[in-house]
Amino acid sequence: MKKKVLSILLVFSILFAMYIPASAQQTITVSVKIRTTALNGAVLAQNSSVTLPQGSTALDALKVVAGGTESSYTSGGITYYSKGILKWRSSQYGNYAYAVAVSGHGANTNNKYFLNNGAANTNWTTASHYEYEYLQDLNGTESALGYTVNSTFNNNIHENDYLSEFDYNNYSGWMMIINGNTNNIGVDTVLTNNATVDLNFSMMMGLDLGQASWMEKPNHEWVQRNAWNTYSFTNDVW
Repeated sequence: MKKKVLSILLVFSILFAMYIPASAQQTITVSVKIRTTALNGAVLAQNSSVTLPQGSTALDALKVVAGGTESSYTSGGITYYSKGILKWRSSQYGNYAYAVAVSGHGANTNNKYFLNNGAANTNWTTASHYEYEYLQDLNGTESALGYTVNSTFNNNIHENDYLSEFDYNNYSGWMMIINGNTNNIGVDTVLTNNATVDLNFSMMMGLDLGQASWMEKPNHEWVQRNAWNTYSFTNDVW
């Protein structure tokens, strides 16, 4: 009997020893921002201490910060999701964040970050009231790639009250910057403890957010372009 009791106690002690380190590692804490640094320096949503289960993705973190209730619909074989201010969709490559709510943003000239081709808009209080800060860099990149200056601008807003991919420019969109760079698989990236998660809008493939990027020339050749500035997770204006 004594040996049996000792055996049982030994099993419990081993299980307890295994359980303690496992339970201590069940969550991670990350810092999250959704912002428009290159447009007006604004932060749309943020939380410096988001606690998530281990194995969570950048999308999981963004959904916490976005607020609201999740909903979805399917069209043309693609499922579209929304939660709070965030919209994303599924694809053959995984999930992709394509729009974030910005109240008042729309096709009306008085409600745009910029007028045509990145010109200053002083009519909308949310705009910076200056021309697009990196307009010269953008135009220089267009020329270097073989495009006519300003030809990548489409000057369109695709959905009122949202800032969406391809708004203003054919190369614009929401960049997923994790731990300071875009060397990741987007919102499906599995996070580690103390990660920084930055969903940030770029006018041209992240070049205005301190990220090098591959760009397509008119002849369909892809070339790498260097960033126009230096990235920072803390350089917010508002």
